[in-house]
Formats: sequence, structure tokens, C-alpha cells
Amino acid sequence: MNFKTDKYYYEEHIVGDNKYAWRVFDNNVQVAFIGLKEINKDTLELRFSTKEDLRNKGYMTTIVGDIIRYAFENLNVKQIQGICDIKNVASARVMEKNGMKNSETIDHYHAETNSNIKCYLYKIENSLRKEND
Repeated sequence: MNFKTDKYYYEEHIVGDNKYAWRVFDNNVQVAFIGLKEINKDTLELRFSTKEDLRNKGYMTTIVGDIIRYAFENLNVKQIQGICDIKNVASARVMEKNGMKNSETIDHYHAETNSNIKCYLYKIENSLRKEND
């Protein structure tokens, strides 16, 4: 589903194993890609990226916040998780700024290197969802 916020336009663009995914535009220029992979019926995994020349400009902090709100308000999901390389301080900070908490350090498969890397696992719970939903 496409949607618009005060700042950005979100165009549905499902790729790979994402259940939900969007290309994100600012004034008709694509600034990011963000997706949500289904882990189970209650949990989605957050995935996001932007071009190198657009990093550290505040795009992802706002976009991740928009998607967390969208998922909690419209998808009735209980929890959103995010994973990032322990060396990826910027992605960790984006998740932290959006209320996600670092729950543990895990070994996570990295396809580009065909190996496991140390990653942080971040989580946020949906405070809008009723316990019996």
C-alpha cells in the first residue's frame, strides 16, 4: 500500500523475502528503501538502506519512525526487530532514536561475505496493541 506523510511519499515495492516494502521519495527523488520481513505472525524484521551520498542527513531516522508507526497502527504487529552489524553505529543510532532497544548481540549470516558477523538485535513492542489481539 502506498502512503504519504508530511515529508515523504512511500511507494509499495515488494522485493526478496520482505512481506512489506517501500521505495521512499522526497520531492520525486528516491532517498531510501525500507522493508519489513515477517518473522512470525506477531513479529516483523525491519530492513532499511539509503545511498551513500544521502547518509547522515536525517532521512533514515524519520523514515524508520514512519514505518514503525505505520506497522503498529495498520498491521497489528506486536513487535518489530532490527539487526545491524556491531560496527554500523549509524544504523544502531537510527533504531535507538526511534525507541528500539538493543536486546542482545547475535551471530547473523552475511551473504556478501558468506559468513556470520556479530550484530546487535534491536526490538520495540507495540504499546497500541491489546494483549488479547
